Amino acid sequence: MKRLLPGLLALSFPAFGEEIPTYQGDEIVVTATRTPQKISESLSSVTTISAREISAAGQQSLAEMLQTASGAELRTTGGPGQPATIFLRGSNGNHTLVLVDGMRIDNITSGATALESIPLAQIERIEVLRGPASSLYGSDAIGGVVQIFTKSGTGAPSLTASAGMGSFNTRSLSARLAGETQETRFSFQAGQDTSDGFSATNPAAGPYYYNPDRDGYRNTHFSLKVSRDLTPDNEVGVGIFASDNTIHYDAGPGSDDLKNQKLRSFSAFSRNRINPVWTSTIRLGRGEDNYSFANTAWPSTTGSTQDQVSWQNDLKLDFGNISAGIDYLEQQVSGSTTYSKTGRTVSGLFAAYQGDFGAHGLQASVRHDDNSQFGAHDTGSLAYGYRMNPEWRAIASAGTAFKAPSFMDLYYPGFSNPDLRPEQSRSHEAGLQYTGAGQHADIRYFDNHISDLIVFSSANMRPENISKAHITGTELSYQGELAGINLRANLILQQPRDEATGRRLRSRAEQILSLGASRFVAGWQLGGEVVASGERFDSTSEAPSSRMGGYGLLNLTLRREISREWLFSARWNNVFDKQYELAQGYNTPGSNVFVSLQYMQK
Repeated sequence: MKRLLPGLLALSFPAFGEEIPTYQGDEIVVTATRTPQKISESLSSVTTISAREISAAGQQSLAEMLQTASGAELRTTGGPGQPATIFLRGSNGNHTLVLVDGMRIDNITSGATALESIPLAQIERIEVLRGPASSLYGSDAIGGVVQIFTKSGTGAPSLTASAGMGSFNTRSLSARLAGETQETRFSFQAGQDTSDGFSATNPAAGPYYYNPDRDGYRNTHFSLKVSRDLTPDNEVGVGIFASDNTIHYDAGPGSDDLKNQKLRSFSAFSRNRINPVWTSTIRLGRGEDNYSFANTAWPSTTGSTQDQVSWQNDLKLDFGNISAGIDYLEQQVSGSTTYSKTGRTVSGLFAAYQGDFGAHGLQASVRHDDNSQFGAHDTGSLAYGYRMNPEWRAIASAGTAFKAPSFMDLYYPGFSNPDLRPEQSRSHEAGLQYTGAGQHADIRYFDNHISDLIVFSSANMRPENISKAHITGTELSYQGELAGINLRANLILQQPRDEATGRRLRSRAEQILSLGASRFVAGWQLGGEVVASGERFDSTSEAPSSRMGGYGLLNLTLRREISREWLFSARWNNVFDKQYELAQGYNTPGSNVFVSLQYMQK
């Protein structure tokens, strides 16, 4: 904890702003069980990020939002638009499944999700599920699941528009038309974000990467959602999400290297209430991640397509709720690199149960996945909760999860291994929850063994299943109101270790802290955040030269309704201009500001 103390000094700020909402125990989440559930009844460790918090985020990225609101660990290689990775509970970045409106959108070639290309302006709500979830969702959910819900329409049709500007010549424009007419709901939003940025690299990156120019970006995005009630028991809908990014990056002096990336998600659903106890939902869609490198010595293109079909049946019975269904996934890669295999299919069968019996709560799920590349894989989870009194509940759970190898690991010419097995995990956790009087507190101890970790072997010049990790930790979270101040806090104390060497996993800290406070003062909504992390090592050997020191950042927000339709917002990040590292050789933003003006038709 000593290394966290410099960051904790920032806690002396006064508490302020409504963007940190009061805890509402009747808030509904779906990611923890694949079905709607009150967050106060969930046995899982789950965090929601509301529309108000997202609105107050200013020019923050999605990854930064996840860091400040849910305690996730962050690694970025440069400034705005540069690649960003989050670590949930100390697991690898590709051990977190990311869904957009239920659709996978990760790049199956590399196994990573382009968080930096998903704009906050398109997001209505985020749910962060910590812990193994492969028994519900299949591959990738070793550390948890981040599910992003794009904006939908409710109420009378209305127009919302916003414009903002800030440091690094950052500009933002966005407009949205949404609402409902009779049985039809709709939302259309479009926008663009641009920034001149700053140099992604510094001299520590070495002469083959360092280029002291500005590395800016441009992101153009839109989303469309339409749904209609055919009858009171039957609803259909479609959704489209698109994000086009042009990112300048550093790959050495003498060139202005560019990455052009296009993210797409298309979905359609039919939700049908067959009878009073049985609801059937069919969802189909496609996720795409296509990018190219230009103006560089190594131009290339990469394409990733995932066609997805899901049929889920939910039964509400006297003894609890049962969900069962089928997931089908067809994945294809394309591009300038020639792979020996370019496609695979995955079929998944799942079943889940949740029920309450007086003071006792039970949640269980099982899943069977059949992958055309490596065969069958079974996962399961079981959680039990005992309510000691109306406010306090004890929880214990266990689960298994896995991560399928990426196409790059399996088939990249000359540096791959087609015999790789999926990475696997066994996890246990125990905790206590308190809910009462607008307060919610949760403390969890977790223990996660990950085996068959894929590591590139320099001896064989290919990836191998030769590593194991053991991650233990304690996770504390709080949300509520004290003396008129809305508060949010996340503290993680963990030991993310390589089981063979005992050394810490790369870029993982042992202490992670995020705090938020908000309050109304004379008609102004004033807010503050603290994000702090202990030291990390940008290597697997804990070499002293790879040590990145701990840091603490203070961010402030300011909001005011100028009139019934107009809202002014301002955000000041890294108030004390802290110099810190998230990846060696790559720069992070110093003190910066962003102001915006929003119009809301009423």
